[in-house]
Amino acid sequence: MLNSDYKSSLDKSIQWLKGTEKFSGGSSAYSAFGLAWSKAYPETTGYIIKTLLDYDRLYTDSVSKELALRFGTWLLSIQNDNGSWNGGFHPNLKASPSVFNTAQIIIGLHALFIDSKDVIWKEAMQKAALWLSNNVNEEGFWNEGHYNDFNPTYYTRVAWPMLLANEILKENIISASALKVLDKMSSRVLSNGSFEYWGFKKDQPAFTHTIAYTIRGFIESSILIQDWDRYAKLTEPAIDRLYKFSELNGGRLPGYLDNDWRIKGNFSCLTGNAQVAYCFFLMYNQHSDLRFVNAGTKLLEYNISKQSRSGAIAGSSPIYSKYMRMRYPNWAAKFHADAIMKLDSLSL
Repeated sequence: MLNSDYKSSLDKSIQWLKGTEKFSGGSSAYSAFGLAWSKAYPETTGYIIKTLLDYDRLYTDSVSKELALRFGTWLLSIQNDNGSWNGGFHPNLKASPSVFNTAQIIIGLHALFIDSKDVIWKEAMQKAALWLSNNVNEEGFWNEGHYNDFNPTYYTRVAWPMLLANEILKENIISASALKVLDKMSSRVLSNGSFEYWGFKKDQPAFTHTIAYTIRGFIESSILIQDWDRYAKLTEPAIDRLYKFSELNGGRLPGYLDNDWRIKGNFSCLTGNAQVAYCFFLMYNQHSDLRFVNAGTKLLEYNISKQSRSGAIAGSSPIYSKYMRMRYPNWAAKFHADAIMKLDSLSL
């Protein structure tokens, strides 16, 4: 059972997420420091759905469940005919199908179907997963629908929702395409445990946000295919590096790292802190090593110390730093809430 500080922080995060709902539908991407809310963001609205449903399942909160349903209904209303969703805010003047955004929305659709068994969620999920699968080439890449003209390694977090959907859909092309992507991304592991191209741009360091995306995509995929060694084991050296950073700095992970694990910038990415904490808890489930629980709780405690009174979590600490400067993104609160709920679920 969570102690009162963790539960209070979780409740505040969920309450803040409820306040991100736009009158036109969806969740606002962020509130800017001292400014108004942004437009709705389909990508993060999608995976926030699961957070809301998990909160209702664990702590019985019908308001969260109702909001998850409204978010899902809104996403159905803006799904493209080919099954994809567009990147960026909604509405977006330059609308184009997005591989990553579509995959994150699948996570929410899957959660809604598991909760309700309503076929509307399954049908939308199937269209999305098939669109993703049909566009994977022989190399394990997407030729279009991606950011910055390349396929980053954190697209492991595209493959994972494809496999998740296929637990229900049972379509051979979906699993085959997802595994093709994962095999390609696994070839990018370096001798020191980092991965090539796991940041937003090829020639720049990576935020812990995308580092954690990469790691969790591999781990969750291995769990789904019941083969830890195929993908998840590749992440263990990186997890050990992040564990050491956390221990040396009292739960304050460096926010920006190059492929040689050199720190670039004196700040912490609070979003990445929460995501790495979740990965630590997944490692505990696999190895029953309490070091990972201790490290994960330190990351969460650091985040809690930086949480605003309203429940928001900034992109960076200090807030003026490089990641989501001067903004409180909805995904930071989402991942913080997820990590606390994951901690609550551990058998300790």
